[in-house]
Amino acid sequence: MADNSNSPHVLIIGAGLAGLALAQALRARNYTFQVFDRDVSEDNRSQGWCITLHGDLLDSFARYFPSDMPDLDPVDHLYGTGIETSSAVYHASRNLLKELVRFGPKLGNRQIRANRGKLRSWLMTNVSVQWGKQFVRYEEDASGVTAYFQDGSQFHGDIIVGADGIHSRVRAQLVPEVHPGFLPMGVICGELEAPKEQYERWMQLGTSWVSAFSADLRVTYLVSSIAEDGKKAKLYWLFGWQDEGALKEEFWTSKASHEEMHQFVLSQLPKLHPQIAEPFQATPVEGMVLPPLRLCDMLPPVLPTSRVSLIGDAVHSMTPFRGQGGNVAMADGMSLARLLNERGASQSLSDVLSLYEEEMRPRAMAAVLESRGGAYEANAQKTTTKAS
Repeated sequence: MADNSNSPHVLIIGAGLAGLALAQALRARNYTFQVFDRDVSEDNRSQGWCITLHGDLLDSFARYFPSDMPDLDPVDHLYGTGIETSSAVYHASRNLLKELVRFGPKLGNRQIRANRGKLRSWLMTNVSVQWGKQFVRYEEDASGVTAYFQDGSQFHGDIIVGADGIHSRVRAQLVPEVHPGFLPMGVICGELEAPKEQYERWMQLGTSWVSAFSADLRVTYLVSSIAEDGKKAKLYWLFGWQDEGALKEEFWTSKASHEEMHQFVLSQLPKLHPQIAEPFQATPVEGMVLPPLRLCDMLPPVLPTSRVSLIGDAVHSMTPFRGQGGNVAMADGMSLARLLNERGASQSLSDVLSLYEEEMRPRAMAAVLESRGGAYEANAQKTTTKAS
């Protein structure tokens, strides 16, 4: 296939949100593609908890995805409960609980708080994924590019798009000098199941998520799902604190036990307003999530001109504090598909990939920096350490 063909065959490495968004946008334009993922099956690994889909992304779904996509509403984590989605940020010092900002459809914030597993299934509509494909390397020549996998298989295409996440193997070959960097903030995650009397009280502050800060703490608890009978709800949380030690490769949470993480969180709760502290206090030791989350991010690098490119976390990872990572990742996929469609007939594929990267980079740069700021802006300069 000539390099200026308007119908390139695309090899997508990674069946996460970014890779599947690209696949759908390509499918809408009748482009051929193959999607590969290292997981052995769709349900082999947890897809995480929830993600907020913002209004501009919902508009892009309608514009760039095929017309046969099913209704998106059922991916909402509160779908069928009759509960209105709302979220809020609070100042929550020990003796003061003050709402700073609130989000929700009634306030003009058009969004869907999506269950990640359901969203991924929705994005897989009429898309075939080749599971159990651990990417090893690629080779580029005049006829295109070939992807090699750990099982010995190989596939040839016109371009490769690395959508394989923050530890991208495609990126490791394309720009081996580029790595995510740790941020000076420790994080412990937890999850619990709460009875109705508890979760309804906690949801009075926000039905989807509640974020709060006090002293050097930045904490968030989120509703994952509510049982059909309404008797129980699953929640998860992130407990963050500023800590210069988190900049190091080895941070104490990396080797901490459930008990050690639980005790640390309990020791910090007196800094928070009791109403915010409740979900953390109620979480049992076994609710601590291992392996622990390490906060890191990566500004999008300038990529070499080639038939290989990157989307999503593979090219720009960011903290979760602005809720932008998944949205920007899926926007990458749709942006790339649009440019292939608009420019593929008149320009070389490597040039089209460069155009995509030029369009993606400032958008992603702003999102990474804004998300990084979101991790810090609600925190004072004082630093918490494990010994404090």
